[in-house]
Amino acid sequence: MGFAIPAALAAKLCNPDFPVAAIMGDGGFLMTVGELVTAKRLNLKIVFVVIFDNSLSLIRIKQGKKAFDCHYGTDLNELHDVPTNHYFGVPVIRASNLTDYQNALKDAFSAKGPMVIEAVVDGTEYDDFVLKANK
Repeated sequence: MGFAIPAALAAKLCNPDFPVAAIMGDGGFLMTVGELVTAKRLNLKIVFVVIFDNSLSLIRIKQGKKAFDCHYGTDLNELHDVPTNHYFGVPVIRASNLTDYQNALKDAFSAKGPMVIEAVVDGTEYDDFVLKANK
């Protein structure tokens, strides 16, 4: 967690002519979101895709499988009904279905600077295929 944004910045700085995208969960995004200032200041053309499910889902699942309170410390409650239009000046596109996501990717990769795509997902879909009990 917290690796995607700085790794994307480094990739773009080392290879300025290559298209760069970073995909991360909302927890990892919140750990390093301030680094978007660097992308904005340097006008680095990077697409940041944030998978928003408002939870530290893997931790929530693991806690639940061990019969702990699965929501203790895992609910982020950061995604608002009305999306923000930027983070530190970096424009945001929210996508909540496949068509919106495909259009967001096209728009983001054709932008002249950094862009964030908030890909809204239902985190409960992970429950049945991630982690075995007591692992």
